[in-house]
Amino acid sequence: MTIKTGLNKMSWYTVSIIISCRLKGYDQGVFPVYENFTLFEADSSKQAYEKAKKYAEEYVAIDDNLRLNGKPAYWKFEGIRKIIEIRDHLSDELDVDLPHNGVEVSYSYMEVNSEQELMKLANGDAVVIKYIDAADDWGEK
Repeated sequence: MTIKTGLNKMSWYTVSIIISCRLKGYDQGVFPVYENFTLFEADSSKQAYEKAKKYAEEYVAIDDNLRLNGKPAYWKFEGIRKIIEIRDHLSDELDVDLPHNGVEVSYSYMEVNSEQELMKLANGDAVVIKYIDAADDWGEK
């Protein structure tokens, strides 16, 4: 979605940043992974990627005395999974700047194997899913 500033037209992007929690000097069987959906204003998806990468690298460099199961740990930037340009056709009609209430900032497509699993997912319970990403237009995959 374009910001109506009258000067440069910029878009907002939701960037999916993947970070993990890693142990310092210990073997690790489970890797906690976070997918952080972060907003960036940019001229293109490529510029949003570059901004997000710089942000993520600075984010994980902060030493916050992280511990995992009582052992020293650190955050590691693993990559950018997807970039989505925020679009809202209603904003064009009403001349509303983004972001605002009701704007879709990201989406995911996944599949489960039963209606019972679907209900568990909708309730926030743990389930096994097949996560399917759409093709990205920013050319990094």
